[in-house]
Amino acid sequence: VATLLEVLRASRAGSEERRAAVEELLALLKAHGSSRSVVNALVDGEGPQTLYAIENSMQGDWHTDARNGTLTRIGEIVRLSGPVGLAVSRYRAMSTRKVEAAVAGMHDGCEHD
Repeated sequence: VATLLEVLRASRAGSEERRAAVEELLALLKAHGSSRSVVNALVDGEGPQTLYAIENSMQGDWHTDARNGTLTRIGEIVRLSGPVGLAVSRYRAMSTRKVEAAVAGMHDGCEHD
């Protein structure tokens, strides 16, 4: 897990290296995601943060990440049952709440439909 996360952090948006690393991570998590050591490696290696950053980045060739299945596979990781999916989905939800709170704070007194 740690090696794949390092590859993901170093890879460029839209690269074959990134697509392959996400594919491999998904396969690993599907096969061993209930293992405490795998979950710990993912969380300790900042996997949820790394996946969230890739999924929400609009820098580089993110269009290719969308077309080549990279972002779809990250979505599959988020939806995995068990502790891995829970860790990733909770990080995603927490980050989304922080962004929403920041946006709301920037618009004090405004009402949006």
